[in-house]
Amino acid sequence: MVEEIAFIEVADGQNGAFEDAVRRAAVEIFPRSKGFVSLSLGLGVEKPNTYALKIIWEKIEDHTQGFVESDLFDEWRVLVTGILAGAPVVEHWQPVDLG
Repeated sequence: MVEEIAFIEVADGQNGAFEDAVRRAAVEIFPRSKGFVSLSLGLGVEKPNTYALKIIWEKIEDHTQGFVESDLFDEWRVLVTGILAGAPVVEHWQPVDLG
């Protein structure tokens, strides 16, 4: 498993539109992608125009190749066009066993 975390800043006044877009994508877009496991969204406390979109993938390639190189990515981009204040910062994380 790998966790994609996208730090996304939205334009002023676009929080509601962005959250609606993520809700729609969580139902209609991401689940159709191979290797998609789950999705969550967090809103910044110190930066209330910034979100952390967290998506769990079975493996990194499911995101970097499977999703990003698919028509599903284009569908996602259509939903958020005009809402974002800039390009998201995307990082990938692996779980650490503290057992």
